[in-house]
Amino acid sequence: MRLFLDACVVIYQVEAAEPFYKRVAQAVASIRREHGRLHYAVSRLSLMECLVRPLREQDADTLSRYEEFFNARNLEIVELSPQVVDLATKLRASYGVRTPDALQVACAMSLRGRTIFMTGDAAFKKIADLAVLVI
Repeated sequence: MRLFLDACVVIYQVEAAEPFYKRVAQAVASIRREHGRLHYAVSRLSLMECLVRPLREQDADTLSRYEEFFNARNLEIVELSPQVVDLATKLRASYGVRTPDALQVACAMSLRGRTIFMTGDAAFKKIADLAVLVI
């Protein structure tokens, strides 16, 4: 089972943002109990979305925590390949989602095997063929 983390979920976890930090931990524990070992994935776009604020604020501690997160062995970073961008374009046209959201979904949908898209945004539920878990 693969869990694709939207950028907001990564921020909740790395920055321990409550009440979402606990919600994510509970959801992950529940999925792990049901499916066993989990593999995690994020998009290359999430790296950018997560690092902007700590870079702007020159927050070395937070940057270090993000570096540790994004270098984790059980984390796959999905690149913004031409196929992902093509799919994102179709998703944007079909569902009217914003470009960054379409790219996140396309990255998740490009993965093989069962993938759950974890996010804090219920708007993703309108996308067909995407298993969404809103925390």
